[in-house]
Amino acid sequence: MTKRVFVFQFVIVGFLLGSFLGCSSKKSSDSSSGMITGKITYKGSPVTGGMMYLEPKAAGEGRVPVSIDGTGTYKGSVSVGGSFIVTIETESIKGLSGDGMATPKKGDLTKMPKMDVSKMSQGNPGFIPPKYVKIPAKYASPKTSGLVLEVKAGNQPQNFDLKD
Repeated sequence: MTKRVFVFQFVIVGFLLGSFLGCSSKKSSDSSSGMITGKITYKGSPVTGGMMYLEPKAAGEGRVPVSIDGTGTYKGSVSVGGSFIVTIETESIKGLSGDGMATPKKGDLTKMPKMDVSKMSQGNPGFIPPKYVKIPAKYASPKTSGLVLEVKAGNQPQNFDLKD
């Protein structure tokens, strides 16, 4: 047997063993992860852009960022279960125009490349660009948001209706 054939067989056997022994499609951490989904509204109307952060109550884990889309919907996966303080902010999209592009300042028009907003939604027919909605500042701080999310394994919808 030539050296080349031996190496090829070794690679094939290694691939097959890896496939059967440890590379299944279900992750071993599935029991400690949860898919979170829901809508965020302010006074009954969708919060159409911004960020939601999950701040773990237990020490040792970092916060989990989850984006809010142009319909007020969020979706994300959290790798550890438990109790999280939820913060929501929309200031990060303030200054964006209705098409989701930064609004140029006077005199900056020649410096900005022309963008075709219609191409932003290609491949994503349901795309709705974010639009700034002012919400009370208390929701941006873990000390004052008052929002909590209990994350368990599996899918779990949770809507948040923000008030003044």
